[in-house]
Amino acid sequence: MLIGLFWEVEHSAIYKPSLRLKGVLEGVGERTVKVYEALKDFESEFERLIRLDALSVKKRKRKKKKKKKKKEKGKTPSRG
Repeated sequence: MLIGLFWEVEHSAIYKPSLRLKGVLEGVGERTVKVYEALKDFESEFERLIRLDALSVKKRKRKKKKKKKKKEKGKTPSRG
């Protein structure tokens, strides 16, 4: 996702530069590669953290269910 957004900005800046920027942007290619690498690393880490969080949420829900069942087992039915 981030790379796609970067492409939009990069395309405008590098491939359709204003007259003022035409000579200035030479040699940006190497930096662009570094940006891609950094964005890929960020996205990978972000996805990993999201997966970890999703797993911990599932674990918490299971724990909560177990506690609830245990609590319900311990209750005696009321007589009316």
